[in-house]
Amino acid sequence: MGMSAIIVKSSLYHIGTPIWCGAVFGLTGGIACLAAYRKNATTIKTCRVLCVLSLLCSFILSVVMMVAVTRDKKGGGKLLDSFILAVSVAEFVISVICFKICHRAIR
Repeated sequence: MGMSAIIVKSSLYHIGTPIWCGAVFGLTGGIACLAAYRKNATTIKTCRVLCVLSLLCSFILSVVMMVAVTRDKKGGGKLLDSFILAVSVAEFVISVICFKICHRAIR
């Protein structure tokens, strides 16, 4: 989605927030899959730390996309920014759930 925001040249595309936050989300998901497979304390703690980073990234992405939605005048860019905003809110919720699962597994 970050690349499509650059191609469409939506508002605030030059910051690259969707790309970098997407990389953090992908890394968190990969480590979460690894933690589900290995189930040792190190991978679960790593997943928990990355969930917190993912929470911060999704919050930053939400704020940037809210500003981009209000600044964008074009229909396609505004629609794409709104979609990225919805995905970042969903990622926030998923990160909270993942953190809770990791926290429960570590106890």
